[in-house]
Amino acid sequence: MSCSTEVGVLISRWTEDVTASTELTRNTIADTLEENSRRIANDIALQATEVNESVRESGAQVVLQFANQGNDLVRSIETAGARVAEQVAARGGDFASRIETAGAAIHETIVVHGDTLHERFVQSGNTLAENLERSTDTVASSLLQKGEEIADALALAGAEMSDRMTTVASEVTQSIGERSDQVTEALEAAAGALVSSIGEKGETIAASLSDRLQLLDETISVRGVSLAERISRDSSAIAAAVNQGVSALDTSLRHHAPALVDGLS
Repeated sequence: MSCSTEVGVLISRWTEDVTASTELTRNTIADTLEENSRRIANDIALQATEVNESVRESGAQVVLQFANQGNDLVRSIETAGARVAEQVAARGGDFASRIETAGAAIHETIVVHGDTLHERFVQSGNTLAENLERSTDTVASSLLQKGEEIADALALAGAEMSDRMTTVASEVTQSIGERSDQVTEALEAAAGALVSSIGEKGETIAASLSDRLQLLDETISVRGVSLAERISRDSSAIAAAVNQGVSALDTSLRHHAPALVDGLS
């Protein structure tokens, strides 16, 4: 109630200040218009005198015409000044009435609806906290699930690659036993190419994983709401990239192994 009383007092003071300011403005405008009217009349009279002296040969008719125009202009300005003063006075009272009405409405709103507004703020805060808690649990569960899926895919791909490398190594070892010198040279060349290929693919996979991890970190920091969907798409893309790399490596090994064996034989 003290806040409402202070608001009412402030509005009342504001209304008094506006009323006083409006009255002062009206008086200032009236005084300014009156002063401007006298100044313009004096200027016109002075100009009329100067014109009368400069065009004395043209006769008294020109002087009379300028005097009449000056009087008409003075009357027009006086009429306009009075009209403006009346409008300012009328609208000043209306403006004060509107401010008083608005102040009463604000006071009523604060007194009547203050408790309701407080309850709505509390309810909205609780709802927001519950939604954030549910979203956090969902994101954590999705992260755990997708991490396990990525680990399983990498383990499976590693096992398949190890088996295939073992098979190819056995074939190469058998060929080496048959043709030691030629096999040694061919093996060095093939090993160099294989190491280079594995190094390039390893750097590509590392760069791809680094980019994915950076993108995942930015996604977690910026877009918490859509994190589960983004992780699902990224994990699928990573698994597909790993599978594609394994398939490409297997194809390369299958393609070069027979040629290596044939060259050794």
